[in-house]
Amino acid sequence: MIKLIEIYRSDARSSISDQLWSVREVQINPSHILRFMEYGELNHTFDKNSIGLSDNHSFTRIDMTNGISMVVVASVEQILEKLNTSSKKKMLHG
Repeated sequence: MIKLIEIYRSDARSSISDQLWSVREVQINPSHILRFMEYGELNHTFDKNSIGLSDNHSFTRIDMTNGISMVVVASVEQILEKLNTSSKKKMLHG
């Protein structure tokens, strides 16, 4: 399992720029990740500082094998690093 921070709309009824955004910790099973890619669409959608993020934070969309998609606060490189670390731990612990 890898730990990431998901960003999600806490009020899906309003327009995208007016929505309230929140973050939460999620645990993801790496074997359930279908693909992931940079998700720059959120960079100019809202004020990152309003939820405790800085302008340096990146977003990545993760598509899961069960059809669920989520956006996490991490770059593609950071996710690759977490996946590599997770697979090394799995190999060490059998």
